[in-house]
Amino acid sequence: MNPATCLDNIEAYHAAIKKLFDKDSEEFFPNNNAVHAAAIIEEIFLHATEEVKVFCRNLNPETWDDKGVLDAVLKAASCGVKIRVLTQDAIDRNSKIYRLLELLKVCVNQNVGA
Repeated sequence: MNPATCLDNIEAYHAAIKKLFDKDSEEFFPNNNAVHAAAIIEEIFLHATEEVKVFCRNLNPETWDDKGVLDAVLKAASCGVKIRVLTQDAIDRNSKIYRLLELLKVCVNQNVGA
């Protein structure tokens, strides 16, 4: 199933994204909203074996506080995957992802765009 054909069904979209990751596909796919982004980020962390480097605006909680994302980040870190984060703006210190990264002692550099 192609992710572009199931944009309105997040379960089908996530399954399609997982299938592409499992096949190590180079196929392009749409990312239309925070829910889609969360599915993609989750699969990135679940498939990571050595390191994940994140560069984004601010670890938007709408995407990054998703339970699947948080679980995948924790699993990756537990498996020894090195995680590094660089954001253009400050991260919401009340967000779940911020607290998790702090707990995991992940290197986070904020406000690089300032």
